[in-house]
Amino acid sequence: MTGLSKITDKILGEARKDAEERLSTAEAECQRISSEYAEKAKQIRAELDAAARREAEEILSRARSGEAMTSRDTVLKAKGMMIDAAFDKAREEILQLPDEKYLELLVSMLVSASRTKTEDERIRREYGDDEGEENVTQCTVCLSSRDLQRHGSKLLSEASARLTDCPDAFVLCDTPAAIDGGLIFRYGNIEINCSLSTVIGQLRPTLEARVSKTLFPEKRS
Repeated sequence: MTGLSKITDKILGEARKDAEERLSTAEAECQRISSEYAEKAKQIRAELDAAARREAEEILSRARSGEAMTSRDTVLKAKGMMIDAAFDKAREEILQLPDEKYLELLVSMLVSASRTKTEDERIRREYGDDEGEENVTQCTVCLSSRDLQRHGSKLLSEASARLTDCPDAFVLCDTPAAIDGGLIFRYGNIEINCSLSTVIGQLRPTLEARVSKTLFPEKRS
């Protein structure tokens, strides 16, 4: 082997050795990179899976909360309807009272309205608010069509008999009032609404809690 051949073989050997080393290093780096990205991909999948689970749990939680709220609203609405029905039933039962008892109710309303008028005039005189005005002594009583026919004349005579110290004169309104029951009391430009619906509506705030407790008693553990 000539000197040139030896030099050539040595160069080729060194080149082959260097190439093998580079290839080995490249393969190792590729394997490292592949393993690293496989681990990262696994981690990303785990993070996405956890995020999806959290989102699913939040959606379920919101759905359950919304369902509970809807259920609660439905119960409250049903209770409100039952309370309304209880007050409507009370109004109907008052309207269906025997004539004698119902007339007694109307008389009490008229006497109370007349005394309210008298007290109002006394206070205005005391504070000088009625200066230049005369007290109204004629009062108009308005009844529903049914009550006007059944109780009109008796109502005025019985109320007047109870108000012996009252100078007021009561007259019936010829035109029936658009009310379910009770009466409307007018004097001058003032009106006292004693219709059954109005009176029950005024009493409701103080009675509603008691009615609710009666309809929906608390469960004892």
